[in-house]
Amino acid sequence: MDFVRRSKLPVVVGLVLLLAAALAPALLWPRAAWLFVTPSDRFLVDRALRGAAAAFNTTPQEYKWTTRPVVIRHADRTCVLLGSARRDGAGSYRACYARDGKLIEERALLGF
Repeated sequence: MDFVRRSKLPVVVGLVLLLAAALAPALLWPRAAWLFVTPSDRFLVDRALRGAAAAFNTTPQEYKWTTRPVVIRHADRTCVLLGSARRDGAGSYRACYARDGKLIEERALLGF
């Protein structure tokens, strides 16, 4: 009986570690995506983050936690998409800036 009780411990520990390994990427991915913003794009992404936080009536830090940034460069403008990490897509934000940094388009997206 003592052998059976001792042999369950490694199985339970293994299952807990497996569950932690499966959940960690899902919980940390939105934050990790912000690490891939290049230094040259950081100013526009931070500016879009402030605009999005104002549009959704939240703080930039709270909004940053639920989004993934994507920077798209066009010939005449640079667009920043802050894609929602929520499954319903609510809360995404897009802002486009001219080459001189002037905001030329802004859209708060509520749903897909």
